[in-house]
Amino acid sequence: MKDSSMRHGLTFVLVATLSFFATHSSSAEDPMQPPNAREATWVMAGKIGLAASAAIQNADPQAVNNVMRDANQIANFLEIELPELPQKKGTPASYGATVLHYLLNDLGPATRAIEAEHGQPAAALMEMGVKSYILTTMYDPKGDIGLSIADVIESRAKRAQLPREIDDALLTAIRSQASYEVVKKELLAMHQQIRAFLHSPPPSATTVTATPETAINDQINNALNAAK
Repeated sequence: MKDSSMRHGLTFVLVATLSFFATHSSSAEDPMQPPNAREATWVMAGKIGLAASAAIQNADPQAVNNVMRDANQIANFLEIELPELPQKKGTPASYGATVLHYLLNDLGPATRAIEAEHGQPAAALMEMGVKSYILTTMYDPKGDIGLSIADVIESRAKRAQLPREIDDALLTAIRSQASYEVVKKELLAMHQQIRAFLHSPPPSATTVTATPETAINDQINNALNAAK
């Protein structure tokens, strides 16, 4: 019952977060455009995962489309092409299965294109970023899906050449059957930490503007905490 309530809270926050993107889309002149292929891939994967999760949770379709548009702008920077996120149709269960297939299978060619253009570490980041977001809609402490995703995160983090400890807290939470709230918290923390690790600001930079992902994570945390 607790996990169901938390998912309802996440639905509300995703709708609110995606509504922001309905009127605030990034542009080619966005000062926070990722400066390197690995960071760009990670940001793109996060946007795809966010859009997919929000779509399953009945967020505003235009807002979802705007987030995917941002992801496609980064894809152009990376010189790859993304398949379209499936439009909502059918029952919630059938649509959820369609989106899951998109994340697990339809993005395969794009991931392989990233590997061809930018190397295996970048491709591993793509897969890790996208599939980790499945936890936001599918994680159940008593189920096996979380364990399968944990294995993917662990193996892809190694291929991506990330610091060994960067996913430890999330993996421990999943494998110890922690609550949905704890896993969600560690997932968002991991995404922030990896973005920070991959980001290489110019030497002249004196301040760092908050990234869209950081703002999204803060909104999710604040709203869910308030809903307790």
